Amino acid sequence: MNRTTRFLATCVLAGLPVMLTAQTASQDMKDAGHETKQAAKSTGSGVKKGTVKAYDKTKAGTKKAGSEVADKTEEGWNATQKGTKKAGSEVADKTEDGWDATKKGTVKAYDKTKAGTKKAVNKVDGDPKTK
Repeated sequence: MNRTTRFLATCVLAGLPVMLTAQTASQDMKDAGHETKQAAKSTGSGVKKGTVKAYDKTKAGTKKAGSEVADKTEEGWNATQKGTKKAGSEVADKTEDGWDATKKGTVKAYDKTKAGTKKAVNKVDGDPKTK
């Protein structure tokens, strides 16, 4: 027989059931304390793991989002630059067309004014060819 069994047998024969119950209750309290301590450690460890995992995921997501925002910003900048160049080219073309039309209109008006003036001068001079 081992020590624990002999002790229990002696207690029962000696009429010490209260002491045996008291010792068991005390041991139960100690065990409960140890179990609570282990549960708290386990919970703390789980919370730490979850927190670290959430932090890592957030960090990775933030990096990815930042990268995507940077990519989209660059795409937008490139599109704006391309559109600005195209619009600038079209404006320059239209400006040149407008300048050409103005020049043509000015030359035409000048020629008409010149011809009208010449006709008026000839009329005043009495040139029979002008009416």
